[in-house]
Amino acid sequence: MECTYCGDRAETLDHVVPFCSERPQKRRTYPKNKVVPCCQECNTLLGAKYLITIGERALFLAKKLKTRYEKVLLSPEWEPEELEELGYTLRPAIEKALIIKREVEIRVLHCQKVALEGPSIKDIWKDAKNDALEGVARVSSGLL
Repeated sequence: MECTYCGDRAETLDHVVPFCSERPQKRRTYPKNKVVPCCQECNTLLGAKYLITIGERALFLAKKLKTRYEKVLLSPEWEPEELEELGYTLRPAIEKALIIKREVEIRVLHCQKVALEGPSIKDIWKDAKNDALEGVARVSSGLL
């Protein structure tokens, strides 16, 4: 499953209405209508922020990711010819930084897209179910 906000691999569930803002008697269960799949970094960045829509949370995350990875995002682009001129120790470090930069750019763009679309929790779970069914179909047809 992918993170609702950034599109990375989801390892946790994010409480769209923060867990800490609920009354104690309602904390016993985790109904699907209150949580969405989320990666660890996005879940940590959101913390207990009282942002009650997925769109608000995604916009907040886009800004947080930009701030967190500001130096990476501002790093210069390198042409393949320029990379070839570098030494064997410097080139891998720069190539790795460029890969991280691309990944962060993709995650930020995904957050911005989710913020614009403003999907509901129900839509998120419906999409996750469809993705899971497509994965099962690929495995059973031998495509994976």
